[in-house]
Amino acid sequence: MISLLDHGYVKLIDHMGNDESIENAARVSYQKGTRSVSDTKKLIRYLIKHHHSSPTEMPRAMVDVMTWYS
Repeated sequence: MISLLDHGYVKLIDHMGNDESIENAARVSYQKGTRSVSDTKKLIRYLIKHHHSSPTEMPRAMVDVMTWYS
């Protein structure tokens, strides 16, 4: 949990996916999974540099945000 302002917080509830999920989504048409950590990093850098965003939409996070105004 991370404190937010005076009385609020942000808390991670659940997460799904990781770098390998992004790589597998990008390589789905080639039917090849993760090869190595360095290959995964290179592929993710390439996707970001060339604005290929759909594979990066695979991972998800659910957060709880509480704010208080008085």
